[in-house]
Amino acid sequence: MEQSKALVYQFKFVNTISDIKISDWNTYFGHLNPFTRHEYLSALELSQCVSHNIGWQPHHLMVTQGDTIVALMPLYIKTHSWGEYVFDWAWAEAYERNQLDYYPKLVSSIPFTPTTGARIGFLPTLSDIDKQHVISEVITVIKQQLSERQWSSWHGLFSHKAEHTLWVNTGIIERHGCQFHWRNNDYVDFNDFLSTMSSRKRKNISKERAQIHKAQLRFTFINGDNATDEQWQGFVRCYQRTYLKRSGHQGYLSAEFFQVNCPNNGGVNQIINDTQCTR
Repeated sequence: MEQSKALVYQFKFVNTISDIKISDWNTYFGHLNPFTRHEYLSALELSQCVSHNIGWQPHHLMVTQGDTIVALMPLYIKTHSWGEYVFDWAWAEAYERNQLDYYPKLVSSIPFTPTTGARIGFLPTLSDIDKQHVISEVITVIKQQLSERQWSSWHGLFSHKAEHTLWVNTGIIERHGCQFHWRNNDYVDFNDFLSTMSSRKRKNISKERAQIHKAQLRFTFINGDNATDEQWQGFVRCYQRTYLKRSGHQGYLSAEFFQVNCPNNGGVNQIINDTQCTR
């Protein structure tokens, strides 16, 4: 443990994920989660879904020791709170009431993606003690950034439990939110799932499913790399209309995002296909 405390790290912020090698990023974050992969984040940047003009300025962090990368961290300078799926408007209003600026702020998250995952990727050989030391040093550097740039705060969103514990151990403020998750509790079939509900809910769902059956709808599953341009255009229209009905805008992801070709990748759709195949 004394050896870990003696380690000296260097910190570098980059304004595009292309400054970080794909192999390094995906090794440190793993290949199973499509949303933390380099290709996904790169597609967001290349399609301009995240950029300074959008209010999502990339400010990714590299932690090194000599020539060795020790940790990598997705980081964004935010000038608003849209696209985070964490509602901190009350904090922004509290700042405003006290004549303080809440924006810009720093956010470690996956843009427009409210799913749990790693928010810092470590060198695979790093011990738990060294991971905690890196986290503590990262917090110190982030606080320096906040002070020097006069940014209000840093937010780490949707980190997984083990990583969350490392952050909390540094003494930062812990925030709790609420999400609703559906879990498959080893249901034999859909009727088995319905049997866990009240009679009223079973009847409502059965009635809705009957309407679908009456409409004679059919589902065909197509790998993204095999989808035609027309099919992708149909998907984008569905995505945009769903957001328009729900939120009054056409969503955060553009048609270009789904079509962009990332380095060494056939497109963002192929990322998800590859991930599914490795599970």
